Amino acid sequence: MIKFGIIANPYSGKDIRRIVSGARVISHQEKANIIKRLVAGLKAVGDCEILLMPDGSGLARKITEIGEFDARLVDLSELTGTWRDTYRATSAMVDEGVDVIVTLGGDGTNRIVAKACKDVPLLPISTGTNNAFPQLIEGTLAGLAAAKVARMGDFVKRSCTQKPVLEIVDVRGAVVDVALVDIAIVQSSIRGALAVWDVAEIYAALVTSARADVIGLSAIAGSVVDLGAPAIVHLDQSGTPVQAAIAPGIVDTVRVKSAQVLQEGILVPLGPNGAMLALDGEREIRLTPERPLFARFSTEGPWVVDIQAALSARPNTQTPSRPTKDVAHGT
Repeated sequence: MIKFGIIANPYSGKDIRRIVSGARVISHQEKANIIKRLVAGLKAVGDCEILLMPDGSGLARKITEIGEFDARLVDLSELTGTWRDTYRATSAMVDEGVDVIVTLGGDGTNRIVAKACKDVPLLPISTGTNNAFPQLIEGTLAGLAAAKVARMGDFVKRSCTQKPVLEIVDVRGAVVDVALVDIAIVQSSIRGALAVWDVAEIYAALVTSARADVIGLSAIAGSVVDLGAPAIVHLDQSGTPVQAAIAPGIVDTVRVKSAQVLQEGILVPLGPNGAMLALDGEREIRLTPERPLFARFSTEGPWVVDIQAALSARPNTQTPSRPTKDVAHGT
């Protein structure tokens, strides 16, 4: 039987940026409605099993009580109310052999899922604040695309794309963490609110792809380097002024001191000591002299469903095949 995993982050879209910017708010009810429409598409394969991530807010329970489809919660024994629930739920779904994992969240949610999904393809639906990685897609179409991928042979070549990542590595070359979209080097050593919303705090930014069509640090890079290129951008008051949408409803003038395209596999030292690394918009790692860290651009990130390719693919009855390469990136 085909299995689908659904990771719906109840806390996505509810950070401090709701106060300091014009970011949208997506309620539990709307997330439940999205999943209801999502499942209508998933059921295009016929009988299927749907696994959900449990959460302390009651969102997952609300979904299972809709009554119009069968779904069960993966067993996490106890909930922490942190990113660890997302990581453990994703790992449990992979262990149970899900064919596709659908996520409802922002860049931060998908970063955690990508670290645990191995070779299982993701279909990210945007319900967060920063949404450079997930897509704004109607739930019904997302479900139908996931269903077609699950029953499609050779899905990697036909309907999925392997996304790049920024790996954070130590002096031994071991991967410490990853970012799907960007790494901001924040000059303040205070962790405070996880979300980064004040561009004046940012010393430098590394992005997997310079873009002009997203909100956030990728848009800054998109103003100074070739679109689509991975890059590092240093900011300073003495730099060239560039306008960018840094948050929903906020257009700021950012001064770019220098910009450089990143080469795959080349280590970039991260500093200065005492600064914080914000991964995909959230402060996670403090830089210390005792533990030097580096960034490395890699094209071997998670496999993500190309919705247009999946929906337009001709049906077939082949057994789905998966890539043999393990794209897990540690914890």
